Amino acid sequence: MNKNLFLRLLLVIAIFVVALYYSLSKPIKLGLDLKGGAYVVLEAVKDQNKNVKIDNDAMNRLIEVLNRRVNGIGVAESTIQKAGDNRVIIELPGLQNTEDAIKLIGKTALMEFKLMNDDGSLGETLLTGSALKKADVSYDNLGRPQISFEMTPEGAETFAKITRENIGRQLAITLDGVVQTAPKINTEIPNGNGVITGDYTVEQAKGTAALLNAGALPIKAEIVETRTVGATLGDESIAQSKNAGIVAIILIWVFMIIFYRLPGIIADLAIIIFGFITFACLNFIDATLTLPGIAGFILSLGMAVDANVIIFERIKEELRFGNSIRNSIDSGFNKGFIAIFDSNLTTLIITTILFVFGTGPIKGFAVTLALGTLASMFTAITATKVLLLTFVNMFGFRSPKTFWSYRRGGYKIMKVNLHIIKRIKLYLSISIVLVTLSIIVFFTKGLNYGIDFSGGNLFQLKYSGTAVTLNQINENLDELAKELPQVNSNSRKVQISDDGTVIVRVPEISENDKKKVLNSLQQLGSYTLDKEDKVGASIGDDLKKSAIYSLGIGAILIVVYITMRFEFSFAIGGILSLLHDIIIAVGFIALMGYEVDTPFIAAILTILGYSINDTIVIYDRIRENLKRKHKGWTLEQCMDESVNQTAIRSINTSVTTLFSVIAILIFGGASLKTFIMTLLIGILAGTYSSIFVATPIVYLLNKRKGNNMEDMFKDDENNDGKRVEKILV
Repeated sequence: MNKNLFLRLLLVIAIFVVALYYSLSKPIKLGLDLKGGAYVVLEAVKDQNKNVKIDNDAMNRLIEVLNRRVNGIGVAESTIQKAGDNRVIIELPGLQNTEDAIKLIGKTALMEFKLMNDDGSLGETLLTGSALKKADVSYDNLGRPQISFEMTPEGAETFAKITRENIGRQLAITLDGVVQTAPKINTEIPNGNGVITGDYTVEQAKGTAALLNAGALPIKAEIVETRTVGATLGDESIAQSKNAGIVAIILIWVFMIIFYRLPGIIADLAIIIFGFITFACLNFIDATLTLPGIAGFILSLGMAVDANVIIFERIKEELRFGNSIRNSIDSGFNKGFIAIFDSNLTTLIITTILFVFGTGPIKGFAVTLALGTLASMFTAITATKVLLLTFVNMFGFRSPKTFWSYRRGGYKIMKVNLHIIKRIKLYLSISIVLVTLSIIVFFTKGLNYGIDFSGGNLFQLKYSGTAVTLNQINENLDELAKELPQVNSNSRKVQISDDGTVIVRVPEISENDKKKVLNSLQQLGSYTLDKEDKVGASIGDDLKKSAIYSLGIGAILIVVYITMRFEFSFAIGGILSLLHDIIIAVGFIALMGYEVDTPFIAAILTILGYSINDTIVIYDRIRENLKRKHKGWTLEQCMDESVNQTAIRSINTSVTTLFSVIAILIFGGASLKTFIMTLLIGILAGTYSSIFVATPIVYLLNKRKGNNMEDMFKDDENNDGKRVEKILV
């Protein structure tokens, strides 16, 4: 082993050790869907009674008050962040009593002291909560909880004057306009101390004290979205995700060993390094791991294999040409780098869009997928190469026969002959039929929008004991609909899964009406409320706009990038193939009636990134073959051969990615069903379009214009691989 290779091996080992340390040094932070807790979105609104401007300063003051409230509740690892111009997102992981906490967060908490008139009406405000120094929970002589308070010196002085001048009258203490207590003033209170009595539980008293200590909200804010997840559901999600990850890893390991032998074993070792690097990065940046985030990791695991497949197929070709093992490895990595770089960069473009326009869990998916993509580039380009060369040097592999299955006269390489251009009408006709049928289904059935887009309330629960039927639930809700029309059979949706999980979705209703729905469901037996979501109409409208922006910006950036790296005709072929994939995926979801929510948009954008990856690898081979200017090759032969040379790679990549997707589908739980089914259909459609749609479109566009494609890349003769060879370790 030469010194250079030894140093590179030490570098890989050092990076692995550091990644191992950071990934195991502390438990990774879990999101609400894995740990349980509450997710709240507040929207600042104009108060007609106050001339308060909603600006950046007001929003910052609002966040300060909310921070104090959350700290007063005592929730560890909570996050509060501004979203847009007038919204604040609050995440409270691990919170048990979510309902009371949400109420406390949303209260204005304006404390006022007012004299009560003889007729029971209230006079003018004499003092507000701004005069409080602190509030705490205390207990009366009977052990009942109450709220004691102490005022600031200025407040105590004013309070003393009020009590001195109004002996014999009742002084009402109100919170958000509701009288909490109205004791009679018997004597002057000079020290500014007092108590608020009422029918409080200990938790309610603690919460109210926390509100008073935090202060009133500086601007009016309304809760427009809430999501709560029970701890039990979170534990189930973690277990399901672990199973999905283990199954996906085992399937990928076995496939790589069977198909690529020794290099496959090396790739499997690199996958282990990839996993630790990804989780180390998540821990290092203190990221929160969500259920979609785990899906992103498992998906990136399948996509990480793609880089190894590209390189190994290149090495196969070099061995087939009679090159030595060492030269084949070097050449395979150098030639494969450009395709890997281009394809992964498009994935990073998509993850950036998801992070910018996404919310909560979708941001988690974007971060995990982005980190996984970067980690896969390192492990495939650097770690795999170093380990492969180390094994070759240590064990003295000199013959391709001992390195891979090899026979005299040529390497045993799987070959296909698809005649893409010759059968162009057949392949494009199949696509046109599928796209047409998908469009018809979409416009006749439409999409089944979830509450993320349509707004409303969702309850996910599980009955204990006797199983409850769909008819029983509907009968109870029909009876309630006589009093509460919003839950009639035309407005609500009820589902029961095989494991007994019940999901009830109704239009947006008030807190009182929500209790009526839950009481109606409780008449059928005791249950555990695993999840509860409430989304206002404004949130749904904004999500739709965000989805359109995301897809539009993603498509534009992909067109620009492919045009820069290839030619505009290649960009047109790529975009049309992407439209093909998206339309088919959306048509399938419409046909099956799956509920469409925010993760569906993440799935569509992921399809954009995945499918264009596949297409770029073929484009890269076309560019390479055009540069070589093979003697006697026609344009048709060049494109056919380019597709044939990369077809096995496309199939292998799809297979390994589908291992991950199917594992999540089987073990990932019902909440990810639409997300995974969209990916599944999108990947299948993307594999087809990359091979049978994108290249034929490029061929037709250039043939019609009479372009001389051999001159397209004449200014790029300084091979891309040579330009980047220096950065390969």
